Amino acid sequence: MGALIIDASVQEKILLMLSKDSTINNLVDMFKERQEEYKRQIDNLKSKLSKQPSIEWISVSNVAKAKCLTSDAVRKQLQNGEFEEGVDFKYNGSRILINQGAVEQIQRKRRSSNG
Repeated sequence: MGALIIDASVQEKILLMLSKDSTINNLVDMFKERQEEYKRQIDNLKSKLSKQPSIEWISVSNVAKAKCLTSDAVRKQLQNGEFEEGVDFKYNGSRILINQGAVEQIQRKRRSSNG
């Protein structure tokens, strides 16, 4: 039998296909390596976060933003007698800090209508 003769243009197409396959395989390998590195970084961050102490005291301004209230409205609720100083809130200099357990009790008050 004679040798198989392949046209030059067909050879070029085959080489191009093989190089594309090689490039794709290289990209897949690179993404797998990066994925593994990202997983390691995420696990590392989770580990660090789990060692962080939980936040117990939150500033009035942050609570106000979360509840869509003004800081003054939050302060008034804290001082109306339903919250206990030292347990539900505390003073840190001139700042008021709210215990995270008391945050849910702070409500957006509806204004009553007369009439």
